[in-house]
Amino acid sequence: MKTSLARLLQAVDRKAASWQVDLHPAWVDKAFGHLGDQAAASSARLPPGRQAALLEAIFGLAWPSLAEFRDPVHRLVLLDRDSLLKVLAVFALDTRRESIRRSVGRAVRKLLIDGVGESAYEKLTSTTMRGLQVSNPLAVPDVAQERLAAEGFRLMRDEGVWHHPVLTRMARLSLPLTLPEAPLRLDGAAPEPASRSIVRVIEGLPQYFPELEWLFGSDMDRALSA
Repeated sequence: MKTSLARLLQAVDRKAASWQVDLHPAWVDKAFGHLGDQAAASSARLPPGRQAALLEAIFGLAWPSLAEFRDPVHRLVLLDRDSLLKVLAVFALDTRRESIRRSVGRAVRKLLIDGVGESAYEKLTSTTMRGLQVSNPLAVPDVAQERLAAEGFRLMRDEGVWHHPVLTRMARLSLPLTLPEAPLRLDGAAPEPASRSIVRVIEGLPQYFPELEWLFGSDMDRALSA
């Protein structure tokens, strides 16, 4: 239990020291742009630690209490940007498993595997779901990692699974300035309700991403519930 909490605190420290890396570059440019040309140029030359502290102040990224991380969704913000994008992309793809299986083109498959990781891709393609799904093959523009991650975040936001405004903002700042307003291509059969899919992904995060068992597994759940 103490080991899990220690790893959580280490993740918080690591994240706090790397805002300038984990924020989407467009948000960093926007933040520094509001300071004026001279200040923006000076800010861009700051050492990483001071730059991270400046961005934290600009965006109001004060850390909440550890109790907020009892919700596994909130733990997503502790991931580095690439890992966060992979997880958010799975939320966008979970209800489209049949579409993924139909996407046999090499370019699309490579983008999917690169975008979510091999373990998540294998789980998405190996598990059969009941009911109707959107089943047309995905095209290359549909499976760009940032697009998928932005769509996953939008679905989660619309379903109200983000419960802490600052932690929501932390996740949002890893994504492009503009989120997609419509789901991915909704041709064919109606998709499964987003709420059911989101719960399934949250509960299955250790299976989608075995390397993140330390953060989303039962040991961390027990440590935060004690």
